[in-house]
Amino acid sequence: MENVGFGTDISDHEIPGFEMSHETSDEELEIDEEDERVTRYQKDVFVHLRHASLGDYLRNSKLKETKLLMNIKAAQVHMLLYLLRTVCKFAEAPLDPWVDTAGRWLSLLEHVDEEDVSDEHTKLIVEHIVEVFSSEPLMLHIAQNSRSLVFDEDGDDMFFGFNMDLHHENRLSIKKWFRKANTMKSAVLKATAAAMVKEVLERPLQLLVPLTKACIHD
Repeated sequence: MENVGFGTDISDHEIPGFEMSHETSDEELEIDEEDERVTRYQKDVFVHLRHASLGDYLRNSKLKETKLLMNIKAAQVHMLLYLLRTVCKFAEAPLDPWVDTAGRWLSLLEHVDEEDVSDEHTKLIVEHIVEVFSSEPLMLHIAQNSRSLVFDEDGDDMFFGFNMDLHHENRLSIKKWFRKANTMKSAVLKATAAAMVKEVLERPLQLLVPLTKACIHD
């Protein structure tokens, strides 16, 4: 049975006043190509609008903080605390963002000048660091994701050097914060944190002992 359709085949007939074109004009092709170039350009190019005075304003050391504004040094401290809190609350964070955060806090820790940080903020930072290296559930989570944390293409990782290397930048970063915490006058560490700080300052190799055991057992 043949299919029945409605309509007229005009492919072989000429209609007065109507000219069929089976080819796209060169002008139309050029317009399409230009549209594609513009689209690709818009996807690849970012335009940053800023004024030089904005940088001067933010770098002003005399800038007073408000509820909506903080200077660069204060912003770094708040960012460091945010990263550390996220690392310690691993059970509440999706894995990929947590891995990224766990690799970045040490880099920021190195660049924040501990001498410019208040004792209260120093206490919070150091207590979080101690938690990273003493909390069994957290260390187990770190051990389970150690490959992602140690071999990061951007260099943001939790690598601490090999064996007896006490001069690795990540070890030295933690050591300087422990020293600051050990001399605080207006804030006091929790007893467990104070004990670990004292032990690591006296025997630096002890910093990684609990974490190393967690990695071995895992």
